[in-house]
Amino acid sequence: MSYGCWVDVVNFSGEDVKLWVTLDNESNWQDPTKLNPKIAYDGVPIAAGTSGRAHVEIANDQTSAGFQIGFTMLGSQDTAMVHTDAWPVVNGGKRQGYIWATQGAANKRQYRLLEAQYDAQPNDPNGGYNWRHLSLVILPRRDPRKWLADVPGTWLLRDLTMPGTHDSGTSAITGPTSNTIARARICQNLSLTQQLNIGVRFLDIRLNKDNGYEICHVTTDTALWMYKDCLTPVMEFLTENDTETVLMSVQSEHGTTDAFHDDLLAMIDASPFASKIILDDTPPDLDQCRGKIVILRRYWIDPKTNRNKADDPRAGFGFHAFKTQSGKDIGWPDNSDTFTDQGEGNYVLQQDGGQPVAIQDWFDLQSRMQASKVAAIEKYLNAASSMLSGTMFLNFTSCMASGHSWDDPRNFAVGEDGINAALMIYLQRHGANRYGVIPMDFVGTPPEEALVDLLISTNFGR
Repeated sequence: MSYGCWVDVVNFSGEDVKLWVTLDNESNWQDPTKLNPKIAYDGVPIAAGTSGRAHVEIANDQTSAGFQIGFTMLGSQDTAMVHTDAWPVVNGGKRQGYIWATQGAANKRQYRLLEAQYDAQPNDPNGGYNWRHLSLVILPRRDPRKWLADVPGTWLLRDLTMPGTHDSGTSAITGPTSNTIARARICQNLSLTQQLNIGVRFLDIRLNKDNGYEICHVTTDTALWMYKDCLTPVMEFLTENDTETVLMSVQSEHGTTDAFHDDLLAMIDASPFASKIILDDTPPDLDQCRGKIVILRRYWIDPKTNRNKADDPRAGFGFHAFKTQSGKDIGWPDNSDTFTDQGEGNYVLQQDGGQPVAIQDWFDLQSRMQASKVAAIEKYLNAASSMLSGTMFLNFTSCMASGHSWDDPRNFAVGEDGINAALMIYLQRHGANRYGVIPMDFVGTPPEEALVDLLISTNFGR
């Protein structure tokens, strides 16, 4: 029995490349002259933002076969090369991560090579029992602390693919791993500053006013506080990296909402960085957001207990109350999504400032199987990249299964069959485009440590 494999080379480098592939030992392969197209590439061009594909067949009775793949950057004539062994593809299974983390070139530019191996997917036109896929993605080496410097300043936040985190402050939860509740509420393993340093630009901050605006997840505390442990380090990061902006979702997660908005504004006004926090109902373009925090408000402003009202100029980028296209009032699609709530023909909501939004936040699966969650994520990725250009997309990849002993966000997010791996495969297959704000669990966790880099790269070469 021979094994078939598609080898995709995806060019996210921002430059046109010339690809070449040679076989290590042709006896391990079917006759390469009969392949369609022939595996022995010699200078196949792949334009920036596009991909090339080779069909390979492992010879009968072989369990592994190696090949070499390399490319030349046509703009500079720099040559780079990497060798990889195809045996994981032959044997099936999945793997994601860098096989070539940094490679220098003659002009001092650096490139990375990202690998994803996976079985044929159900919607694969070439799907079949023996089909495997190997994707190799050429990425430029960008400084993740300053990646927005290369994005046009006229872009709006809705134009970006923005890596984000869900329940961003929960790495600080220190409950024992045997504690089911604590384990179910830890959604990150990096601090806020570490997240920003790897390229995250959306933070999901949930607060308990009764405990001094402590960051929390439901009733589980973190011993982190809004001013000292969130606003201050984020502004320190933006001071050092003033080309960047951070979209910060703020939610009243637990405790009283009385005067919540007034107290938050007072906290901001008393800080030395008050002028660096944007509280507009619809944020300006990227150039005007650089070096600043943009507050996305996910809490209700009680008009009885707050002097500052929901229709005041400093109400924040309001994501608490919406209207349908027909004018009906509606709230956040909790454990749902706007496409489902509104019906396929009427799925765009208007937030307080009039910005059309589409939100996917279905999180309680009640099942170990996440194929349906991945399908929901991909539905919003497809829509963001192909339609509704004036709409802002928030597409949460996080999920759980409340009430079950295996209710652990890490189990759903991480691993070769996890949601983060599925997102990596999707991005590699679909390329550079606008995908919206994507809050995720456990970013920076191997083997998907390259996921944020891949999301960042989709902003370039569109």
